Amino acid sequence: MLCGVSDGPSGGDVHAQLFWTEDTGENWVHVVDGFPESTKRNIDTFHIKFSGDNSWVSDENDLYLSRDKGRTFELFWNPPEEISVISTY
Repeated sequence: MLCGVSDGPSGGDVHAQLFWTEDTGENWVHVVDGFPESTKRNIDTFHIKFSGDNSWVSDENDLYLSRDKGRTFELFWNPPEEISVISTY
């Protein structure tokens, strides 16, 4: 499970962070391996998607891929425009 947390719902720099758990939320780990330590904008529900063992997360400027269910990430794509939502089939 992945969760985005931040200082607030809006603003110029909300210090959003991504956390990961494998024990239904009993323990959480701050995801920093391949993903920014914090982002300026929120990591909303529509910025996190799953497809099999792969996890996709956007910080609105870049798209990150995790091949190990959200433990580590790699930069997958830097689009020419801001990412507004991730959709999976």
